Parts: sequence; C-alpha cells; structure tokens
Amino acid sequence: MPISPVRPTAPLPLEEPDLDRYRDLQQLAYRCLRLTAGRLRPGLSERQAADLLRLTFASAGVHDFALRPQVRFGPARRPALLPGTGPRLRPGTGVLLRCAPRLGRYSAPAVLTLRHGCAPGTDPANAELPCYRGLLLDEVRGGASPARLLAATAAFAARRGHTLASPALLSPVSPLPGPLSPFTANSPLPPGLWALTLQLAAGSASAGFAELLAVTSHSACWLDDDLPHAGGPLQLGTAGH
Repeated sequence: MPISPVRPTAPLPLEEPDLDRYRDLQQLAYRCLRLTAGRLRPGLSERQAADLLRLTFASAGVHDFALRPQVRFGPARRPALLPGTGPRLRPGTGVLLRCAPRLGRYSAPAVLTLRHGCAPGTDPANAELPCYRGLLLDEVRGGASPARLLAATAAFAARRGHTLASPALLSPVSPLPGPLSPFTANSPLPPGLWALTLQLAAGSASAGFAELLAVTSHSACWLDDDLPHAGGPLQLGTAGH
C-alpha cells in the first residue's frame, strides 16, 4: 500500500504544489530506476545499461537531466577505465544506477543499488540503508552542519564495516528566497529543499541512495517515505511491465 506523502511540520519557502511536483518527479525517477534494474541482463555493458536507463526515462516523457543517467557495475571505487573497457554484467555483480531527471524548473536526484540476480533485500549493505537514512535525518534535525553530518556518517559506516565512497553530499534544490547569510561547512542547514546523496563502499559493491530533504526553521523531514531504500521491499520492474 502506498505511503501517504510526508508533510513538513513548519513552513517551507515553497508552495505545496511545488512540493508535490518535486515529490512526483522523485517517485518517477525511482520508478524508472527500478524498471531498468529489472530489465538488466548478463552480458550488458555499462554503456548499454545507461542507454536502457535513458530509454526508460524517455518512455516516461523525460529527456532532460541535471545528472545524466549512469550505470556502474562492480565496486564503488576502481581505477578510471577507457571507454568500452568496462566490466560486463554478471550474476551477483553490484549495480549502481543514478540520475537526476529534470522537468521544467524541477529536478530530483535518485540512486539505486543492488546485486544483480540476487533476491531484493538479501544484500547486507543495502539492507542497512534505512539506518543511514534515519541517522542523517536525526542529525539534520539536531542542527548538524555539513561537516558534522559527514563525520557522523563516516563513524556510523566504520562501525558497520563500510566506508564512504562519496560523502553525504548536500546541495540546495530550492533554498529560502531573498537575502540569506552565507553558511559554511560548520553552520546548520538553512531552510529549504536539499538534495542529499550517500554512497558507501561495501566490499565488491556499492550501497547508497539520493533523496530530497525538506529543512524548516526548526525541523526537517524527507519529502517522501515511499522509496526503495526507506525500509520497504524492493520491487523491480520487468520488460513486460
């Protein structure tokens, strides 16, 4: 059953129709990632998989991106490869799909990670993503600065045998309009809608997500709890659906 949309408990510098547009686009992004993941077959190259992801978005009416669709096989960290020399998909390979579709002035980041051919929810690192999501929200609600957020996430990851392949990256999607005092890595996040991306290195694969975070003057909430990494079962699409 779909989860009711999350509503901020304090005013945001956005009208409710705008929040709905961001929420709908985020849902569309993850729907396209899930559909593409369900259509991946052994032997595909990363470029072929990325082309499939772009075609999935095109079928949904999306042709513009803040971050173009990308697919990566294998570990989160690896040496740079020449074009056409990347790995081919094999059963059990870690897969990372990422993008940020844009419709008009709205954009939403999305990252989906899994192990190809393995039952959803069986990968330990991906199964822990709801814990990371909860940690990040608690830290932001507690007034954490980007620097503190990064330190807390790195310490949390180390306790679980993970490392940050990329830090908890925050970027403003729609900050408070008008004059805004500059914030630094050591200042709490100002009110607005923020894009947060987390990517972990977990053995031979990646685990992570990207999501929109609504920050108000005295609290914060994820824009939507009905997402693959939020704790529910991961349902992958198929070529016939």
